[in-house]
Amino acid sequence: MIQTRLLVAAVVAGTWFLVLAPYSADRIHKATLEGPAPFSVQNVRDGLAETEDTGTDSAKQQIHDFLAQLSTLELAEEERVMAMWLLLDPEDLTRARTAVPQLPPLKYAVDPRFFEPITPSIIRRVIEVYGYSESPLATATSRTRPADLDTRGQLMILLSAVHHKLLREDDAAKLLSAAIALLDLQMERRTVEAELERFMADSSTN
Repeated sequence: MIQTRLLVAAVVAGTWFLVLAPYSADRIHKATLEGPAPFSVQNVRDGLAETEDTGTDSAKQQIHDFLAQLSTLELAEEERVMAMWLLLDPEDLTRARTAVPQLPPLKYAVDPRFFEPITPSIIRRVIEVYGYSESPLATATSRTRPADLDTRGQLMILLSAVHHKLLREDDAAKLLSAAIALLDLQMERRTVEAELERFMADSSTN
């Protein structure tokens, strides 16, 4: 009996020193080199979905509140993009899409003030081409985006439509109003994301 236990102990010890210990050391070394994963809202969402430890019940509720705010803002942004999209008929959308490669470089591509560079570029270009005039744009009647496009793709096509003067003046005024509203939503979302990042950093140190 004692010999059997000694044999099992020897096997376990051999396995640890020959296999598990080097593997564990390698993982620790890699984790040290990589450092913590960069913050992203998607990582926070994934963490909650996987029921990871995100702190106390109060902290979890606050995280849920942050994510709810962000989801509401994202939906509002998508609605404004679709409302602008629906200003153009299919023929003009096709023409604008074809002409996207002819657009000049985005003026705000590296501007840290903005969430993304296309929306402020649309605002600037509308004013340059059509002048400053705003008119309310009604809520989008459809939120079905083309399957082969993401929001960035849609915005680039809208910018192309403005740049190549494919809009009527009254529609340009509506597009300008919606683009300004979209920029406001983006800036608000950026603020909420920054607050969430600070909250997560504070929670991890407490």
